[in-house]
Amino acid sequence: MGLSNIEIKKELSRRFQEARRKSRPRTCLLCNKPLTKLCNSHSVPQFVLKNLADAGKVMQSSYLMSYEDIDLFETEKGVNNSGTFKFICHSCDNQFFKDYESEEALLGEISDKMLAEIALKNELLNVSKRSQEIEIYNSFPDRINDIEHFMNLYSLDLKDYLQEVSVHKREILNDSKGAYQVIFKEVLPFIVPIATQVAITLQLDMYGYPVNDVYNFNPKVSMEDLHLVIFPLRTSSLILAFYHKKDKKYRTLRHQFNSEGSKRKKEFLNYLVFAYTENYFISKKICEQIQKNKKLIKLSREVYQNPNFGRFSVFDLFMKYEPVKADEIPNLLTQDWALGD
Repeated sequence: MGLSNIEIKKELSRRFQEARRKSRPRTCLLCNKPLTKLCNSHSVPQFVLKNLADAGKVMQSSYLMSYEDIDLFETEKGVNNSGTFKFICHSCDNQFFKDYESEEALLGEISDKMLAEIALKNELLNVSKRSQEIEIYNSFPDRINDIEHFMNLYSLDLKDYLQEVSVHKREILNDSKGAYQVIFKEVLPFIVPIATQVAITLQLDMYGYPVNDVYNFNPKVSMEDLHLVIFPLRTSSLILAFYHKKDKKYRTLRHQFNSEGSKRKKEFLNYLVFAYTENYFISKKICEQIQKNKKLIKLSREVYQNPNFGRFSVFDLFMKYEPVKADEIPNLLTQDWALGD
């Protein structure tokens, strides 16, 4: 007799907790001081999540990504526990992110230091997630085919992420000017029903041209990230996309953005959230509507344009899979989806 959903959920929870414990560093990743107590850092600021919350809770990306009716992950969490990671000390959490973590600052001029702080937070989240995933794989040594291959890939990712942490930390400490290129910034006069703050490794640009060769596993080839911010605020929303100027692969995307209108650009950024990351949070008020959208569900389960989290079925071998396009899903960055309307 097989395990029940509840039993599987409990076992997964235990393994995830153990992976988190094993992956936590002994010293703070930013100041290198011994960690006596880890800070519960938020990948998306708490004050942003509160603008989405219903009775103190927000919906998680797992709401859309749940596979084949198997409910193994929490779809709803409190603001205090949404999108958190524990990899740095309280002192560094207070010091390194203070410039951008206020609504007043975000509605003003976005400084280079604020961009560096956002990018640093994003890469710390990547380090935390990859470190945990490595430990998760270690806990299933006999159940995952070609585990050494996955471990090597994840180790390469972790190396890249740690390098990025060093880059953005240096920009903050040096108070660097002109290190980042903003390709999109707009303050919308309404509250969007979704929040994210994330570094995305783009495979294809707005017109379908390659950006990162995500299947090139040569250790000498580094992936480059685009940083995306979607923050619902008290009466408005901030949409922001930028990259570090050392990352030349995004120059073409910048030129594309310069030649397109605001509507098309927001449509593409909205698409990136569901196509590339699971670190997003949704207002409960729109859940029933979006869960009915088959294209959105399908996109949420794509991995670099491959279906079902990259797990091909026999059917997929005979039928060419058509990835979901940006204009085929609801654009949550439009007035039609605004909260409070």
